[in-house]
Amino acid sequence: TAHAGEIVRSLNGKIHLIRGNHDPRGQIFESLFEDVALYRQIQVRVRGVRQRVIMRHRFLPFFKGQNEGVVMLYGHTHDSIVARAEDQSIRFMNWLGIPFHAFNVGACRLDYEPKTLEEILEKAGEIRQSK
Repeated sequence: TAHAGEIVRSLNGKIHLIRGNHDPRGQIFESLFEDVALYRQIQVRVRGVRQRVIMRHRFLPFFKGQNEGVVMLYGHTHDSIVARAEDQSIRFMNWLGIPFHAFNVGACRLDYEPKTLEEILEKAGEIRQSK
């Protein structure tokens, strides 16, 4: 918890935790964050365009707003064979013409560095890279 506290305090902005299966429980740990939740729906601006986002710990194969361009951010499976199966599922759904904008944002997938939604979407080819 002490090490987590050092990391969280070094970050800019308001930090919200989507609770995962390895996160400790308790007031001291939870006090490091603006809030702690299992699921969160937010809206952010990416290059001036409003983007709806759902965040949860685990992959969800179908979710509200999926056909409307809602982005899902999740983690849990790290960079495992299960994560690769999730990636395949996402590609298959898109191949079928079912919009599926879901991204595994586990730390190991993001080089253990915080990323903005814009950076995540750029890396995935969802939007063109900024110059």
